[in-house]
Amino acid sequence: MKHFSWIFTVPVTAIVVLFAITNRSLATLSFWPLPWEMNLPIYLIILSALFVGFMLGAVVAWLSGGRRRRQTRQLAEQVRAQSRQIAELQRRQAEASAAATFAASPAANTPANTLGGRQVLRVAAR
Repeated sequence: MKHFSWIFTVPVTAIVVLFAITNRSLATLSFWPLPWEMNLPIYLIILSALFVGFMLGAVVAWLSGGRRRRQTRQLAEQVRAQSRQIAELQRRQAEASAAATFAASPAANTPANTLGGRQVLRVAAR
């Protein structure tokens, strides 16, 4: 992709430079309702108009993508919340399976682990 941008940029730059060199004559630019007039090279007038059009198009494209960016942020937050929830549920499941394994072991039913005929569940501290 990096090479593609160079393949595109170099010829466009060469064309713009050649255009600027060949169109150096002055033209009068007047802002009609206002009393201002400017004598500028033709290439500067045309390239400025292209730049302003490009920037306006970029602003319109950015504004039109606002809803999609907002939706993407909301979905990303949902993914983070669900990932936290999955991690918590996996932790609880691991604790429950460890407790079930401990309760099912033969050592858990020895007289030392019972109190008055009731089984005592010992949980290891972390």
